[in-house]
Amino acid sequence: MITSDIEYKATLERIKELLANLKNIGNSESEGFVELNMLSDLIADYEEKTLLRDELIKGEESGTSHKTMGEILEEAKRLARKK
Repeated sequence: MITSDIEYKATLERIKELLANLKNIGNSESEGFVELNMLSDLIADYEEKTLLRDELIKGEESGTSHKTMGEILEEAKRLARKK
């Protein structure tokens, strides 16, 4: 699990390194391919959580009603189920 922006940036850098090696892209037996997929999932999870947190903060700062906050949470759940 990625828990900070520092970890997020480090993970993005590692993904760039893995993408530089073409055998990691289409070869499901490559260790790099497996790592690339795992790191991509971690990045997606972190971005979803960060986006949700940022939207909630913006909503609170702008005085958005609780109904709208509930809608934001429902949308986040719906996106998570699509994975």
